Amino acid sequence: MALSADRPSSNPQDDLFCHAPFAESLANSICRYPGDDGLVLALYGQWGSGVSFPVK
Repeated sequence: MALSADRPSSNPQDDLFCHAPFAESLANSICRYPGDDGLVLALYGQWGSGVSFPVK
C-alpha cells in the first residue's frame, strides 16, 4: 500500500482506522437524499477523533 497526502485509499482493506463502514453509510445516505434542494452536512467529533483511533 502506497500512501499519499493527496490521494486517499479507496480500498476498504487498507482502512487502518476502521472508518470504511461509517464512510460507506454516510455515502449511501447522501446518495439516497430525495430532495431537490442543496444539502449541507457537518461532522462533529472530539478533537483527534478523526485520526487518533487505535490501530487493531
